[in-house]
Amino acid sequence: MVKLLIFTLGSFVVSFALAPLLIKLLYKFQIREEIRRSGPPTHLVKQGTPTMAGLIIVLSVAFISLTFNLSRSETYLPIFALLTAGALGAIEDLYKIYYKSLIRSGKELGGAG
Repeated sequence: MVKLLIFTLGSFVVSFALAPLLIKLLYKFQIREEIRRSGPPTHLVKQGTPTMAGLIIVLSVAFISLTFNLSRSETYLPIFALLTAGALGAIEDLYKIYYKSLIRSGKELGGAG
């Protein structure tokens, strides 16, 4: 139980340290949330906030678990599931960003434009 608390605290510290760096990179590369105008008005406040910040949690938990908990074979399946879900989320976010940039530039997907 103490080991679990130490891993949790370690993940928190790593996440806290990585957050400013990742957020700076997300702003630099303009990886930001785009909100549909037809959606609820309460969602408009999220316009322009960095997206893909879930990478902080995924990477810190995976790093701490794989670095300090290698002796337990039960760790590999949950870490694999975490990394897979994180990768799918990142792919979906990147697709949204790429697709919206195509729309803004006037190009269509699959077209000759």
